Amino acid sequence: VIRTDPEEGATLEDGQKITIYISKGPEIKKRDMPVVTGQKLETAKTILDAQKLSLDIKEVEETSNTVEEGYIIRSEPAAGEKVQTGDTVTLYVSKGPEKAKMPELVGEDITTALKMLNAAGFMDIDYEEYVESEEPKDTVVEQSVESGEEVPVTTTVVLKLSEGPKPKEKTKMVKFGLL
Repeated sequence: VIRTDPEEGATLEDGQKITIYISKGPEIKKRDMPVVTGQKLETAKTILDAQKLSLDIKEVEETSNTVEEGYIIRSEPAAGEKVQTGDTVTLYVSKGPEKAKMPELVGEDITTALKMLNAAGFMDIDYEEYVESEEPKDTVVEQSVESGEEVPVTTTVVLKLSEGPKPKEKTKMVKFGLL
């Protein structure tokens, strides 16, 4: 009962008619889920609050190599699907790229170094720079990220490779005499 006629506290006459008003429950509104993908978390919440649907907003953090930290990767329900008063909306929020520990690559041949980097999850590798070194050709002599450092797997890793030892100059001893 949400109200009566006559109102509460009124004096009634014997046999007087009373009208009782009963609630149908909360008004259920339906709308299309707005686009929140690519928005900052706070902006996404503001967009959802503007729908006036009293939505239950849940946040789930995920790593993403493509979506900047603090931005929405996706939502459930997805944009365009119907949402109604009181529904739960899950926002998947980027916590940035996955991180991995940089392996020790110095002293490894380029094939082994690339396998080690790929196994750790690194994908952006530049190894075309050759430097003078006594190490065998195509041996890693320097790496741009220190071994053991934990960095995003999207980090560009630059490897300097040995061009191989220079050939030793040959000397020939010639004897000659004076006449």
